[in-house]
Amino acid sequence: MDNLGKRRYHPFVPVLYFAGCLDEKYIKQIPITTIQYWKQTNHEMLYGYDWVKDAYSDFQKNETKVKDSIIKRSVTICYRIIRSYSTIFANIPSHKKVIKKHASTIINTIDRITPSISLIGACKAFSISTNQYYRWKNKLNCTASILNLCFKTHPLQLSITENNVIHEALQTPENCYNFLSSTFLKLKRNGQLYCSLSTFYKYAFLHSIQRIKSQRIISTNSFRATKVFEYIHIDTTFVLTELDGKCRVVFVKDNYSKAILYGAIVPAGNSFYIRDILIETFKKYSLTSNDELINIVSDGGSENAGDVLKWINNQEQGKVAKIIAKKDNSISNNMVESCNHIFKNVFMADKIPKTNSDLKLYIEQFEKYHNQQWFPIEFHGLNPEEILNGAIPDKNKFIEQTIQAGKARVIENKRYDSEHCLACRLKWNQE
Repeated sequence: MDNLGKRRYHPFVPVLYFAGCLDEKYIKQIPITTIQYWKQTNHEMLYGYDWVKDAYSDFQKNETKVKDSIIKRSVTICYRIIRSYSTIFANIPSHKKVIKKHASTIINTIDRITPSISLIGACKAFSISTNQYYRWKNKLNCTASILNLCFKTHPLQLSITENNVIHEALQTPENCYNFLSSTFLKLKRNGQLYCSLSTFYKYAFLHSIQRIKSQRIISTNSFRATKVFEYIHIDTTFVLTELDGKCRVVFVKDNYSKAILYGAIVPAGNSFYIRDILIETFKKYSLTSNDELINIVSDGGSENAGDVLKWINNQEQGKVAKIIAKKDNSISNNMVESCNHIFKNVFMADKIPKTNSDLKLYIEQFEKYHNQQWFPIEFHGLNPEEILNGAIPDKNKFIEQTIQAGKARVIENKRYDSEHCLACRLKWNQE
């Protein structure tokens, strides 16, 4: 290079630059104006181009060949890695469901690598057939459907309106702690949704609603009465308050209807407080004039001592009997124990009462919720209070509405105007 004048580059430098073989650190040293001049120059019009064009062409072909060789080796390595992962993944249970769930990602990957590898080899790497590839590729994924299925092609799926009903019901605060089956029956009872319970479960989990999970109490010795007031469960539990400390709460529950008969706070666990709770329960439901046997089920505590036993013995012969759970026989007291669990760990999960008075209000609210807003699956849409008052469950109560809703769902989905989904709109407008 001449230090006093303009740079003079070796004739081979432009050749390496246009061939893409010139190192980046050297390119940065070349002025932009020089590079622009090289690009603007029509080398084919220069004198002597026909002398060197064969050599220049061979140089370009060799460069392309080297690049293709590098790409081929890279693709081969990637293919072998993917194939190894697919072989390992094939031994995992339900791997086909996972592959189907990520079908769009697999299709996009295959489309990207097929210019460098055959379609058969690409599909083999993901353990799918070419037929499966074309089925997924031609499948219409509706963005308006939570199942990503076209409403016109799959009209049996729940409509957008029904999906909105499920989503709003699960977000309602009063249903946040409720069992899914109870929420389902409540929607049926209100005429908002008619489908099967399994379908409701499927769509509820697809909506990915964050719900508070509670541990279910399972007992192999649970039993059911054949009529109301045949078995009455009673049990105590402790609830913590801010100012009054630990408080003792007593619940009385009917076995057949699952209804809470009475709920109160007692100052201590002495038997005469438990006796008073039973007396109030009998007065509330006029059980003193009941001619049939009433069995009081309780644990081996203050519910089976002192004044409670005296009160039971003072009743008419054979009218009231006591049963100590898991002692006198194999039956359990889990009917009311589950009630205590739901009250403390579910209903009161985000509530901390300050005083006994606040706790009493919560007990009243829980009793109303439990008896009127909870719909056990075996009652087929009836709540415990209605069963307690003599209502008879009917498993076919909503069967006609469910059939009609299924027919209306098909009509609505087939008439879907696709305004919410671009893929649907493009497909059906073309047809």
